[in-house]
Amino acid sequence: MSSEAWLIRKAKKGDTKAYGELIQLHKDYFYRNAFCYVKNVDLAGDVFQEAVTIGMLSIKDLKNPNYFRTWMTRIIYNCANEMFRKAEKEIGSLDAEIRASREEIIDLHNAVESLEEPYRTIIKQKYFEDKKISEIAAYTGRAEGTVKSDLSRAKRKLKLILEEG
Repeated sequence: MSSEAWLIRKAKKGDTKAYGELIQLHKDYFYRNAFCYVKNVDLAGDVFQEAVTIGMLSIKDLKNPNYFRTWMTRIIYNCANEMFRKAEKEIGSLDAEIRASREEIIDLHNAVESLEEPYRTIIKQKYFEDKKISEIAAYTGRAEGTVKSDLSRAKRKLKLILEEG
């Protein structure tokens, strides 16, 4: 019996040290395979690490010890594919969020543009330019109290516009 077959037999019985030695024997081969699938050094390391963990947890299910390398290569392939599926799902949901945010921003800008003066100017200065009430009052030539009440009315009108549609 070869030393590799002996290590596989021990690993199948739960010997983690034997499993670690097996991985060390084929480490370069496994890592190169991971890299071939993902084409990125960091991701290849992640795929390799995940495959080693899955292999350790499921080596007892390895039917033919002669195919250990093939079996681990298949695990690496599956880990790489799972990583791609997760990334696509995350990108898809992020894209949907960005699209929704863009639409909301466009809706908000359109609603602001539909306000009559001086409400439009007050909203733009307060929320888009981040100006204080005193600065808006100076710019518009109105009293601060008037700017505050106009701002309140503008927000109510804006809320109605956005709720309608």
